[in-house]
Amino acid sequence: MMCARLTPLITVSRQPSILGIIPPVIMPSSMHSLIDFSSRSEMSFISSFSSLRITPGTSVRVMSFEAPSATATSAATAKSAPNAAASAAISAVASISVSTAASSVNIDGNSNVTINGNKLNYAFQPIVSAKDGTIVAYEALMRSEEDGLSPYKIIQSAKYLNRLDDIEKHTLLNVTKDIIDHIQLFGDAKVFINSLPSHQLTGESDRIFEERCKKLTGRLVIEFTEESELSDDELSRLKTKHSLLGNEIAVDDFGSGYSNVNNLLRYKPKYVKIDKELITDIQNNPQKEHFVRNTIEYAHNNGILALAEGVENRDELRKCIRLGIDLIQGFYTGRPKREPVGVIPKKISSEIERFYNQRTEW
Repeated sequence: MMCARLTPLITVSRQPSILGIIPPVIMPSSMHSLIDFSSRSEMSFISSFSSLRITPGTSVRVMSFEAPSATATSAATAKSAPNAAASAAISAVASISVSTAASSVNIDGNSNVTINGNKLNYAFQPIVSAKDGTIVAYEALMRSEEDGLSPYKIIQSAKYLNRLDDIEKHTLLNVTKDIIDHIQLFGDAKVFINSLPSHQLTGESDRIFEERCKKLTGRLVIEFTEESELSDDELSRLKTKHSLLGNEIAVDDFGSGYSNVNNLLRYKPKYVKIDKELITDIQNNPQKEHFVRNTIEYAHNNGILALAEGVENRDELRKCIRLGIDLIQGFYTGRPKREPVGVIPKKISSEIERFYNQRTEW
């Protein structure tokens, strides 16, 4: 296919719409025929992208797109004005960059293709007892069928493309189907599933999820992973719903910044997952050790099980067990696999048992 340099830039403007004033949008002249304004207060990318909402102060840079007769890369930028939003359509956009004063993210068109086609599957990482290394649960971790598309990139793209509702739906339905279809592989282990509490299921998706939960009563742990705060009423309804379905609740990434003490007090979870940044090199960091020790003590005083995330070596494992951790998760005890592994290596489980028996001697 022919490659083309897209120059010069031109400015295209539109009259005020029902939802607000559409500011000028700057695009290369050779893309002029591909621009199609709409009255919605968002920028829409068709084919690769469905819809990308442009808020005041946000800029969008079209990195590449596929035109009918050429593949080109553009340095075109569309900037939104205060109290306004831009709307344009670009055929088969492959990559864009979204920037605000606070952050910047590159969005790959494959993310939207992945979400549209539900091309998400999940690997299961063991969560083991800190007493003897037996597998008590697995965490379902997102994977994409598209090469090079990380879970982080998918989530960030979904956030800017307003597709987090779809991520929630695909995750809860795909994982519960996996468990039911391969129930014998999971034994008696529970499964931790990441959830975005302000993007709850509705309609038929919610009905299907509830039916599956009834088949898996007592087997699911819903991890709250999101920054946004729920109101007290919203949180109460959500907790009641999961309680009636037999699901337990975990607070994820505790100590990471947004997963704070206030959430621990409000959610009253069964599990608190201590963020891996606090676990990394904990044996050499008194400040981390102090924070984790206090978290474990608080958890135990309130009937909560404490889980250490991201344990990657023997020294971290020994320190966490010495501090009284209940559950261990990390590459050292077991990597995520498409199928549940059943048991961890005997060498590691023996270490865990030995460290647990020695914990009062240190």
